[in-house]
Parts: sequence; structure tokens; C-alpha cells
Amino acid sequence: MINMKDLIKQQNNMIRKETGMVKKESINERLKRFKVYVSGESEPLVLMGKNEKDVKETALQMIQNSSIKIKKVVKESKLNEVDFSKIKLPSQVNRFLNKFVDSMKDANLNRMKRASILYKVINASGMSIQQLMADIQKIKKELK
Repeated sequence: MINMKDLIKQQNNMIRKETGMVKKESINERLKRFKVYVSGESEPLVLMGKNEKDVKETALQMIQNSSIKIKKVVKESKLNEVDFSKIKLPSQVNRFLNKFVDSMKDANLNRMKRASILYKVINASGMSIQQLMADIQKIKKELK
């Protein structure tokens, strides 16, 4: 049996597609944030657009001065997106971490021993379960 709520949502979506009316969420999903660096300005302009070309055209229209030039346009990463390779660790931690990772690779450990090592590291970090699950989701996205 078809739920009345689902039927109404379906019809509303069809009408929106036909008339060109779109929800705000779907508009924002298509637009991306870009930083536009302009000569003579220390801070970049933050603009939204579909691609770099679209954003550059918008910036040129906003400036309306031929003497000012656009240096570069950079796509802004998501606010919750993390690049783990760019995070700077303290030198002592980084040195021991590299030794630790190398020794784990050389040891050829089975699954239970690797799990035991992860347990000890997570336990020593003092993370809550909620924080651990949130960090695991971020790590999974980075590994994909």
C-alpha cells in the first residue's frame, strides 16, 4: 500500500522538476565554494559557483576595473574535510610514529595483534566512544 506522504512528496518533486523550482539544498549541492585571490588584496574573495571559470567570470563582473587582475582561483575544501597527510605533528611524535609504523610493517602481524595495538593506542589517547566513531568516519572518507 502506498503511503500518502510519499505520494505527495513524489508529486511535489515531479512538479518542481517540470517548473524549474528546486529546493535550496539541491542548489547548494551543485555550487562549490572558491577562493579568488585578487592583486592588491591580502584576503581572498569567497565566491560560490559551479566551476572555476564561472567563479572567475563572476569575480571579473564584481571588480569592473581592468587594472586589477585575478591571481588565482582555488576550490575551497569542505569545512569538515580533513587532509591527514597535511597535518603537522610535533617532531618527536612524528619520529616515534614513523618507527612504530615501520616496525608494525616489518613484524607481519596477524589480525588480532593489529587489533590489540589499535586498542592500546585508542585507549591511551583517552577518546570517548562518540569521538572515536566520528574520527573513524573521517578516516574512512579519507581512505576511499
